[in-house]
Order: sequence, then structure tokens, then C-alpha cells
Amino acid sequence: MFTDGASDRVVDVFLGDFVMCHRVPLDGPAFAWKEHPSLDLVELTLTKLQIVESNPKDLNDVAGLLAVHELGDGPEQLDAGRLARSLASDWGLWRTVTANLDRLASAASEGQLPGGAGRTVGERAAELRGWIDRAGKSMRWRARAKVGERVSWYDTPEEPESAWAQVR
Repeated sequence: MFTDGASDRVVDVFLGDFVMCHRVPLDGPAFAWKEHPSLDLVELTLTKLQIVESNPKDLNDVAGLLAVHELGDGPEQLDAGRLARSLASDWGLWRTVTANLDRLASAASEGQLPGGAGRTVGERAAELRGWIDRAGKSMRWRARAKVGERVSWYDTPEEPESAWAQVR
């Protein structure tokens, strides 16, 4: 975490992986510089959906992404197939992401999302969930699924405030 000192603007810099409750790799297709000079929508979405104890702001951020970006494989689209494949070998990440998508779809259907995009968000969340459900799962995923929630499937991240205090 960095600040410019003058305005207390905070910038988070991640190298290699985004790690909170789960590990989201930020290599390879996460940065397709020729198409778009920023983090890909798949990884951006996963940084929010991988939070086990997500708050309304986290889900609203995902709702905003789904409201604005169609599912597809274009540079301004959320690649549902690639997102689904990224979850097919990690049961824990799959469990957290699908739970949050279900929460988001429920909030959309109950009119709990800000703005007028609830229907679009609900439809895209359900479509994304379908892609995830249909993706072939690895042997590792299936073995971990047998254990299920009897064993913790996520890490508890440290509070940003404590890390921020160490950086200042």
C-alpha cells in the first residue's frame, strides 16, 4: 500500500498474486497489454468474489461490473469461460465465488441493488453461475469437494489498517 503523502490517496500494488481469502494469480491472461492496459475483468471480478465475508460494497462492485460488461471473450467483456476454468481446479475458490454469485443474484431479484440494473445483473450472475457449473472439474477439485466445508477452505486476511500502519 502506497500513498502520495500530499492527499492521502492510497494505491495498492500487487505483484504475482492477489491474496486475501484465496489466491488469484495475476499473471498470463490477467494482463493482456495489447488489448487493454489494465487488469482483466476476470481477475478484477475474482478479487471481489473471493472474499468470504463480503460486504455490500464488494457485491455492489461486482454488480457494477456485471451491469456494464456483457459475458463474452472480447476485450470489454467478462470471459465467463476463462473464469469458470480458473475455478475448476480450486474447490475453495469455487465455493466462495459461487456463494457470492448466489448472494448477488438473490439481491438483484429482491431489488436490493442500487441503480436500475438489477435485472441485468441477476441475469448475468445466473449465466456466469451456469458457466461455472458446466465447467469440467479437476481430480483435485473433486477430491477437495468430498471434504467440503468440514475443513476450512479459505484464509482470513489481515486487516488492511494494520498493514497500512506498518507501511507508513
